Amino acid sequence: MNTKFYNKNGELSFYSFCCGYVQREEKNNMRKDLFMEHSVFHVKKYKVVNDDNLELIEWNTYELLTPARKDFNK
Repeated sequence: MNTKFYNKNGELSFYSFCCGYVQREEKNNMRKDLFMEHSVFHVKKYKVVNDDNLELIEWNTYELLTPARKDFNK
């Protein structure tokens, strides 16, 4: 595991988000994305309707990575 792209706990590093990586988790017909765009962190939460459709439930933005990770991990 490249330490430039991943933290010790396996999450994407700040550098990874700067490079355009997206942290994604999907379980129980729910999907969460954490990514950075224009120096702002976004946490999007979706309900998976079927294989082709997602229904956006919540979209939060943060200036710092720490609160964005807290939202993503809850």
